[in-house]
Amino acid sequence: MGYGSNNISVKGIIGTVLYFLSFLSYLYVIHCGIYGQYFGMQDISKYYGLDGMILAFLFGFLYMIPLPFCLIYQIIFFCKFIRHHTILKMASFILSVIFIFAFLLVAITVN
Repeated sequence: MGYGSNNISVKGIIGTVLYFLSFLSYLYVIHCGIYGQYFGMQDISKYYGLDGMILAFLFGFLYMIPLPFCLIYQIIFFCKFIRHHTILKMASFILSVIFIFAFLLVAITVN
């Protein structure tokens, strides 16, 4: 019944689904890079591209509650569960590469 066994548990399935759903919070960061994001109450300024994504990520840790919890959950879930399962490791790697490519694409092309 350890992590290395091939038994599938409901807890493992729910944890895996939550792990992959936690990547959806990064879509907010990509969205801010493409469409810009307003920051500040007095100063209404809009930031696009890399600036928008960096500010969305930084302000996301302050104002967007799911973003820090998603990142912490991903790290803990990877250390406890995914490193023992090759298929989940490969799926996680592919999803991470897709998001990194999207961040770089938005940072380079959006001004």
